[in-house]
Formats: sequence, structure tokens, C-alpha cells
Amino acid sequence: MICQICGKAKKRILNRPHSLKRSKRTVYPNLQKVNGLLVCSRCRRTMVKKGLV
Repeated sequence: MICQICGKAKKRILNRPHSLKRSKRTVYPNLQKVNGLLVCSRCRRTMVKKGLV
């Protein structure tokens, strides 16, 4: 899923626990529906600040 305003999408990162065994995991953006759009929380905060919501 992708933010429809800024284009933020999921990304793959490496988990590095204390044992240093690397494993890949996916980090998803915090997407929420606002006015029929899927937007990330950062864009939502900006929309609230600008008075668009």
C-alpha cells in the first residue's frame, strides 16, 4: 500500500537482534483513510494543520 499524497510505501529492513542474526522484515507506513484517500499519518497531520480535513 502506498500513501496517495507523498508516495510513501513499504520498505524492507534488516532486524539485528543481540545475537546479530540478520533477518529481513517489512515495515509498513501508518496509512489511514481520510476523505476517501489512503494517506500516511504525516500527511494527515499536515492536512489537519492546513485545514484540509
